[in-house]
Amino acid sequence: MTETQISQLELERAAENFRRVHQERQQLLQQWEGAIAAMKRRDDDIQKNQQSYQTLKEEINSIQSQIADKKADLELSQENIDELGKQIVSIERHVSKLRSDQDHAKRDLEQFQDELEMLKKTLHKTSSDISQTKSEIDNLGREIAEKQTKQQKEEQRRKDAEGRLQAMKDKTLSLEQRNAEVCSFLVK
Repeated sequence: MTETQISQLELERAAENFRRVHQERQQLLQQWEGAIAAMKRRDDDIQKNQQSYQTLKEEINSIQSQIADKKADLELSQENIDELGKQIVSIERHVSKLRSDQDHAKRDLEQFQDELEMLKKTLHKTSSDISQTKSEIDNLGREIAEKQTKQQKEEQRRKDAEGRLQAMKDKTLSLEQRNAEVCSFLVK
């Protein structure tokens, strides 16, 4: 073999090595881009979870406000019931004293009793609503705790991905240095 042929073979080997290194670099770049896309998806998921958390927090505040309103309504209803009870007793005394107005008093009594029943039903419904609302608050509390745990796991996954990305960057830099050495060798 002549010196020219040997040089030609060495040049072909160097070119083949360069192509192989270039292909490896392209693969690393594709992996890096995939990792960046995955991180963006995770960031989007975290953002959505934060928005969901904020929405749930606002719903909880709204429900707590509704509970406070229901409690106030319940107290008012109880006062009304007490007042109506007093009125019924007063009307019954009045009816016993005024037999001549018995029909009129009877109608009033029935009306008051209907109102009392309506208030009792309202009280019962309010109590049921409060019980249901408490149950919903408990469920929301559990959901919030689960979402916070999920968010912490997502944060850890993101940190792990960032570590892997930095390792890939370091490895890519090392390949670029080797590539530069091969190029300087080829130039000589």
